[in-house]
Amino acid sequence: METKSDIIRVLIAKVGLDGHDRGVKIVARTLRDAGMDVIYTGLHRTPEEVVDAAVQVNSFNSVTSGLGWLHVIGEGKAVLFGSYLFGDERDTDGRADGAKRFDGVRLGGQVMLKESLDLFAAATHLRAHYGRENATFLATRGDQQSDTVLGVNWRFARDWTLRPQLLESRNNSNITIYGFKRTELSVTVRRDFR
Repeated sequence: METKSDIIRVLIAKVGLDGHDRGVKIVARTLRDAGMDVIYTGLHRTPEEVVDAAVQVNSFNSVTSGLGWLHVIGEGKAVLFGSYLFGDERDTDGRADGAKRFDGVRLGGQVMLKESLDLFAAATHLRAHYGRENATFLATRGDQQSDTVLGVNWRFARDWTLRPQLLESRNNSNITIYGFKRTELSVTVRRDFR
Protein backbone atom coordinates (compact mmCIF):
# COMPACT_ATOMS: atom_id res chain seq x y z
CA MET A 1 0.00 0.00 0.00
CA GLU A 2 1.39 3.39 -0.99
CA THR A 3 1.62 5.93 1.84
CA LYS A 4 1.79 9.71 1.56
CA SER A 5 5.57 9.58 2.24
CA ASP A 6 6.06 7.20 -0.73
CA ILE A 7 4.62 9.69 -3.23
CA ILE A 8 7.16 11.81 -5.09
CA ARG A 9 6.51 15.53 -4.56
CA VAL A 10 7.60 18.02 -7.24
CA LEU A 11 7.65 21.82 -7.01
CA ILE A 12 7.49 23.66 -10.35
CA ALA A 13 8.00 27.42 -10.55
CA LYS A 14 8.19 29.99 -13.35
CA VAL A 15 10.67 32.68 -12.30
CA GLY A 16 10.79 36.09 -13.94
CA LEU A 17 8.70 38.12 -16.32
CA ASP A 18 8.04 35.56 -19.05
CA GLY A 19 4.29 35.05 -19.31
CA HIS A 20 4.37 31.78 -21.25
CA ASP A 21 3.41 28.81 -19.10
CA ARG A 22 1.91 26.25 -21.48
CA GLY A 23 4.99 24.02 -21.39
CA VAL A 24 5.29 24.03 -17.61
CA LYS A 25 1.59 23.19 -17.27
CA ILE A 26 2.01 20.24 -19.64
CA VAL A 27 4.95 19.00 -17.54
CA ALA A 28 2.92 19.42 -14.33
CA ARG A 29 -0.07 17.53 -15.76
CA THR A 30 2.18 14.72 -17.05
CA LEU A 31 3.84 14.32 -13.64
CA ARG A 32 0.42 14.32 -11.91
CA ASP A 33 -0.83 11.68 -14.34
CA ALA A 34 2.22 9.59 -13.37
CA GLY A 35 1.09 9.71 -9.72
CA MET A 36 3.30 12.49 -8.40
CA ASP A 37 2.18 15.27 -6.08
CA VAL A 38 2.86 18.44 -8.13
CA ILE A 39 2.84 21.98 -6.77
CA TYR A 40 2.91 24.71 -9.43
CA THR A 41 3.57 28.17 -7.99
CA GLY A 42 2.31 30.06 -11.04
CA LEU A 43 3.78 32.82 -13.19
CA HIS A 44 6.08 35.74 -12.37
CA ARG A 45 7.61 34.34 -9.16
CA THR A 46 10.73 35.77 -7.56
CA PRO A 47 13.52 33.42 -6.48
CA GLU A 48 12.60 34.23 -2.87
CA GLU A 49 8.99 33.12 -3.43
CA VAL A 50 10.19 29.82 -4.90
CA VAL A 51 12.49 29.19 -1.93
CA ASP A 52 9.65 30.04 0.48
CA ALA A 53 7.36 27.57 -1.30
CA ALA A 54 10.01 24.83 -1.08
CA VAL A 55 10.58 25.50 2.62
CA GLN A 56 6.83 25.36 3.35
CA VAL A 57 6.54 21.97 1.68
CA ASN A 58 9.81 20.86 3.37
CA SER A 59 10.15 17.51 1.63
CA PHE A 60 12.42 18.20 -1.31
CA ASN A 61 15.68 16.31 -1.63
CA SER A 62 16.90 18.10 -4.75
CA VAL A 63 16.80 21.77 -5.66
CA THR A 64 17.71 23.13 -9.11
CA SER A 65 17.53 26.74 -10.24
CA GLY A 66 18.60 28.45 -13.40
CA LEU A 67 18.69 31.50 -15.60
CA GLY A 68 18.24 31.40 -19.36
CA TRP A 69 18.62 33.59 -22.42
CA LEU A 70 17.27 33.18 -25.95
CA HIS A 71 17.92 35.40 -28.96
CA VAL A 72 16.00 35.12 -32.25
CA ILE A 73 17.96 35.96 -35.41
CA GLY A 74 17.07 36.43 -39.07
CA GLU A 75 13.33 36.96 -38.84
CA GLY A 76 12.87 33.85 -36.73
CA LYS A 77 14.95 31.51 -38.87
CA ALA A 78 17.62 30.97 -36.20
CA VAL A 79 17.93 31.10 -32.43
CA LEU A 80 20.82 31.17 -30.00
CA PHE A 81 20.36 30.23 -26.36
CA GLY A 82 22.29 29.96 -23.17
CA SER A 83 21.55 29.07 -19.59
CA TYR A 84 23.20 28.77 -16.22
CA LEU A 85 21.93 26.24 -13.70
CA PHE A 86 22.85 25.40 -10.14
CA GLY A 87 21.53 23.41 -7.24
CA ASP A 88 22.06 20.67 -4.74
CA GLU A 89 20.98 17.17 -3.81
CA ARG A 90 20.61 16.51 -0.12
CA ASP A 91 22.06 13.36 1.39
CA THR A 92 18.89 11.69 2.68
CA ASP A 93 19.91 8.04 2.24
CA GLY A 94 23.49 8.19 3.55
CA ARG A 95 25.07 7.81 0.12
CA ALA A 96 28.79 7.20 0.12
CA ASP A 97 29.70 10.61 -1.33
CA GLY A 98 27.29 12.72 0.75
CA ALA A 99 25.34 15.72 -0.50
CA LYS A 100 26.06 17.13 -3.96
CA ARG A 101 26.32 20.76 -5.11
CA PHE A 102 26.42 21.46 -8.82
CA ASP A 103 26.46 24.24 -11.37
CA GLY A 104 26.78 24.41 -15.11
CA VAL A 105 26.23 26.20 -18.41
CA ARG A 106 24.43 25.24 -21.62
CA LEU A 107 24.91 26.97 -24.97
CA GLY A 108 23.34 26.15 -28.29
CA GLY A 109 21.34 27.15 -31.29
CA GLN A 110 19.01 26.13 -34.03
CA VAL A 111 18.85 27.27 -37.65
CA MET A 112 16.22 26.67 -40.32
CA LEU A 113 17.95 25.15 -43.36
CA LYS A 114 14.72 25.08 -45.35
CA GLU A 115 11.01 25.25 -44.54
CA SER A 116 10.84 21.63 -43.38
CA LEU A 117 14.35 21.16 -41.92
CA ASP A 118 16.13 22.61 -38.86
CA LEU A 119 19.66 21.91 -37.66
CA PHE A 120 20.33 22.16 -33.92
CA ALA A 121 23.35 21.84 -31.65
CA ALA A 122 24.02 22.35 -27.96
CA ALA A 123 26.83 21.88 -25.47
CA THR A 124 26.58 21.57 -21.70
CA HIS A 125 29.25 21.58 -19.00
CA LEU A 126 28.32 20.68 -15.42
CA ARG A 127 30.52 20.65 -12.30
CA ALA A 128 29.57 18.65 -9.20
CA HIS A 129 31.19 18.66 -5.77
CA TYR A 130 30.26 16.18 -3.06
CA GLY A 131 30.18 16.79 0.67
CA ARG A 132 31.81 13.72 2.16
CA GLU A 133 34.94 11.69 1.69
CA ASN A 134 34.06 8.36 0.11
CA ALA A 135 35.27 5.75 2.63
CA THR A 136 35.93 3.16 -0.08
CA PHE A 137 38.11 5.40 -2.26
CA LEU A 138 39.43 7.75 0.49
CA ALA A 139 38.65 10.81 -1.63
CA THR A 140 36.00 13.51 -1.83
CA ARG A 141 34.33 13.14 -5.20
CA GLY A 142 34.37 15.88 -7.83
CA ASP A 143 32.88 15.48 -11.32
CA GLN A 144 33.07 17.46 -14.57
CA GLN A 145 30.39 16.35 -17.04
CA SER A 146 30.16 17.54 -20.64
CA ASP A 147 27.41 16.78 -23.14
CA THR A 148 27.29 17.70 -26.83
CA VAL A 149 24.28 17.11 -29.06
CA LEU A 150 23.82 17.57 -32.80
CA GLY A 151 20.66 16.79 -34.72
CA VAL A 152 17.95 17.79 -37.15
CA ASN A 153 14.19 18.29 -37.02
CA TRP A 154 12.57 17.19 -40.29
CA ARG A 155 8.90 18.05 -40.66
CA PHE A 156 8.09 15.41 -43.28
CA ALA A 157 4.28 15.78 -43.19
CA ARG A 158 1.72 18.05 -41.55
CA ASP A 159 1.99 17.70 -37.74
CA TRP A 160 4.77 15.07 -38.03
CA THR A 161 8.47 15.53 -37.16
CA LEU A 162 11.39 13.12 -37.40
CA ARG A 163 14.28 14.01 -35.07
CA PRO A 164 17.53 12.06 -35.35
CA GLN A 165 20.26 13.24 -32.97
CA LEU A 166 23.73 12.27 -31.84
CA LEU A 167 24.67 12.84 -28.19
CA GLU A 168 28.10 12.46 -26.66
CA SER A 169 28.44 12.52 -22.87
CA ARG A 170 31.62 12.42 -20.84
CA ASN A 171 32.06 12.48 -17.08
CA ASN A 172 35.53 13.05 -15.71
CA SER A 173 35.73 12.24 -12.01
CA ASN A 174 38.59 12.19 -9.56
CA ILE A 175 37.20 8.77 -8.53
CA THR A 176 37.81 6.71 -11.66
CA ILE A 177 34.85 4.36 -11.27
CA TYR A 178 32.44 7.30 -11.77
CA GLY A 179 34.03 8.39 -15.04
CA PHE A 180 32.42 7.48 -18.35
CA LYS A 181 32.22 8.31 -22.03
CA ARG A 182 29.00 7.49 -23.85
CA THR A 183 27.75 8.10 -27.39
CA GLU A 184 24.05 7.79 -28.16
CA LEU A 185 22.18 7.91 -31.43
CA SER A 186 18.43 8.34 -31.13
CA VAL A 187 15.56 8.88 -33.51
CA THR A 188 12.28 10.34 -32.33
CA VAL A 189 9.06 10.53 -34.30
CA ARG A 190 6.64 13.17 -33.03
CA ARG A 191 3.03 13.90 -33.89
CA ASP A 192 1.53 17.24 -32.85
CA PHE A 193 -2.15 17.11 -31.94
CA ARG A 194 -3.92 20.39 -32.52
